[in-house]
Amino acid sequence: MIYDYFFYHGFLYELLAASFLFVMSLKRRKFFILYLLALAVVLNAVSILWIRFVPGHPAFDTMKHIVFFFITVFGVLLCFETTFLTALFCEIGAYATQHFAYKAGELFQKLFQGGLDRITSAGLVITVDLIVFILAYFIFARRIKRGEANRIENKQIIALSTTVLLFAVVFQFVFNPYAATVESALFIIIAFYDLLCCIFTLCIQYGLFIGEKMRQDYKVMEHLLHQQKAQLAASKDTIDIINIKCHDMKQRISAFGKKFSDEEYEELERIISIYDSALKTGNEALDVILAEKSLACERKKIKMECIADGGSLGFMASSDIYSLFGNSIDNAIEAVEAIGEIEKRIISISVKKSLGMVIAHFENYYSGELSFENELPLTTKGDKQYHGFGMRSIQLIVDKYKGNMAVSSDKGIFNLNILFPL
Repeated sequence: MIYDYFFYHGFLYELLAASFLFVMSLKRRKFFILYLLALAVVLNAVSILWIRFVPGHPAFDTMKHIVFFFITVFGVLLCFETTFLTALFCEIGAYATQHFAYKAGELFQKLFQGGLDRITSAGLVITVDLIVFILAYFIFARRIKRGEANRIENKQIIALSTTVLLFAVVFQFVFNPYAATVESALFIIIAFYDLLCCIFTLCIQYGLFIGEKMRQDYKVMEHLLHQQKAQLAASKDTIDIINIKCHDMKQRISAFGKKFSDEEYEELERIISIYDSALKTGNEALDVILAEKSLACERKKIKMECIADGGSLGFMASSDIYSLFGNSIDNAIEAVEAIGEIEKRIISISVKKSLGMVIAHFENYYSGELSFENELPLTTKGDKQYHGFGMRSIQLIVDKYKGNMAVSSDKGIFNLNILFPL
């Protein structure tokens, strides 16, 4: 009885299980469990009624699977806070996975030429399903991080994937009955064609998804670099005004002479020196960013040490220098700020020319553990969708000038090394 039920309706549970792999990153609605149970009831009801009242025919079988597909798409919209395109994207992946598992199980059963009893046959199908679902999750579904799925806007992804998958389903129901009545070789060929279509669907879907994600990230980084270019001009004007005011204040303090006690005079000199200690590196953009970040470090009680030959950076655009050093120092400040020991709240920066190359080195302490992806440290901020562009924008600038970047961490010390060929 149970075997017969799953023989006719097991497809539904395979599809629900495969769907779960691809919707794990989506945000659930308030009454998620109730909606999920309602979806299962609807799918069961449709399946039972279809088998009872609709005659078996390749056209009707194809239509049945299309109907179930769109029911699960709307089920995703019912259970999760997402868009129609995202729900469609997830269900295409789920359907391709389910269909692959089904055809793989059918192929294994065919290889045994019907020599398996019911229990062994069911066990074989379940084993194949589990293996395929696990592989699909680690190879494809896991690539979608939380918060990224709702950024799917490329209709090309959906159109291509749907076309390939639909062609595989139609091909199966049209030719599979014929192949089953003849020799096993033809059946195996058609089965392998179905399997390849499913793999091709997933590869198209996730290849284009990753490409779209990279394109969107690149647009964000370009926007950030454009903002930093405008910020450079504003910061330069601010630093110039501060330097002028500091110079005027020094002149006035000298004019007052002995009207201040030695202690008061030294305190005034110390306060002014904070704003008048900008390095003169030989590069105006580098001077501006170092002056700006030294003020930030002073406020946060962080010591910034810098030895820089700014003249060696003459081949770079001022906006790129500002962005490169601004992001690098910001990352260092963020890491050092979390450290309690005062002796470790230090950032070291050096820029020098050696052996036909310009070498920029950044070093700072950090606390906790660092994780790396594609040789870049991952952001430690909670909202990873809108953070983590700092290191990637640095990489973008390094690539622009055909340089090389290397990051490392050892014993609580983070190192960033950048080499530019002259």
